[in-house]
Amino acid sequence: MPCTRCFRAKRTCRIAEGAKACQGYKNLKRPCDGLVVTSSRKFVEEKEEQASDTLLGLHEKLARVQAEVAEAAGRLSRIRAIRKKVKERYVETFSRGMQELEEDDVLPTLDAHESGVVSDLQFQGVENNPD
Repeated sequence: MPCTRCFRAKRTCRIAEGAKACQGYKNLKRPCDGLVVTSSRKFVEEKEEQASDTLLGLHEKLARVQAEVAEAAGRLSRIRAIRKKVKERYVETFSRGMQELEEDDVLPTLDAHESGVVSDLQFQGVENNPD
């Protein structure tokens, strides 16, 4: 990469190996910016590569997290569906059981039996306190 002076003069900038300035700056005894520009470019390219690697890693991590979220959402959906079915079956079974009791006339018999037991307990002096 040519230094500023060589670039403006439209000359080839040649820096000898191990030298700190090109021939034009060496004659003027001034610092050459050709090496600074080159090293700055390399530094920026390295930073860009690091940022690119970091971004790629974050994209991979994001993909993993999104997959985990999708899996958890699926499990939650299945659990909610199962819970809904269980609740529906519970209500249905309870209703069916109560209906069978009413149809079989078991409730009046149970009520009569309960009344008999309560009166026997009261006759024996036991209080009727269900708690």
